Amino acid sequence: MRAAGNLAVSSGIAMPPVVLTATDGCRVDVSRIDGLNVLLFLPDAADAMVAIWRDGYVARRKAGLDRVVGIAASPVADLQDMRRRLGLPFHLLSDEAGLLRHALGIPKSPMTLILRDGRIAGGHASCADALRHLPEEICNVA
Repeated sequence: MRAAGNLAVSSGIAMPPVVLTATDGCRVDVSRIDGLNVLLFLPDAADAMVAIWRDGYVARRKAGLDRVVGIAASPVADLQDMRRRLGLPFHLLSDEAGLLRHALGIPKSPMTLILRDGRIAGGHASCADALRHLPEEICNVA
């Protein structure tokens, strides 16, 4: 296994069976997220970061992504408000208890993971790095 981008998380690791609540009220088992996806681990007050991903969402879907999913330590109600306020075309998951971060052994800081059928295929320690490198990473894991 190799490091995922500039993260200490190794590529090829299966996502843990952690269930989080989405902004639409659904419970999502992150180990069962199929296809090619980007998980954005968001800090508090991440409006600007999320807006950048919102603005390029259609282009990223055309490039081959199945979905973008934001994950934050905020309560679901706060994430629902953020999604509505920013007009996000993707859902956010609440990891208020830190279960997913703990299971992956990752810090509470902004980062991006690229998933392919429930396994980590790449990642970056910042969302800005991920935006710059995403097209080449999609080609590498698609």
